[in-house]
Amino acid sequence: MIDLDEHNHQSAESDTTAHDRLVVRQKMTLRLVAAFVVGVVLGGFGVSQLRDSRDQRERNVVVAFVAFPQSADSGSAASEGSVRLSVPHRV
Repeated sequence: MIDLDEHNHQSAESDTTAHDRLVVRQKMTLRLVAAFVVGVVLGGFGVSQLRDSRDQRERNVVVAFVAFPQSADSGSAASEGSVRLSVPHRV
């Protein structure tokens, strides 16, 4: 006696298994793509915040300069002199 259902049953199982594997691969690929997109968005946000913070710190920098003459003149308002200042620029 030949049981034809047995052969068809195995074929159906292998098709279901192959389909399940395909679904699992698609879900895994979708999760990896989603993780990549989330990483790019968070990284972009972090870089933006870092630049804003750096710009804010540069705006808040205060430089105070006090100059005293090399030779103290005792109260004379007509003293002349020159001062040369050099401010390093950040590259």
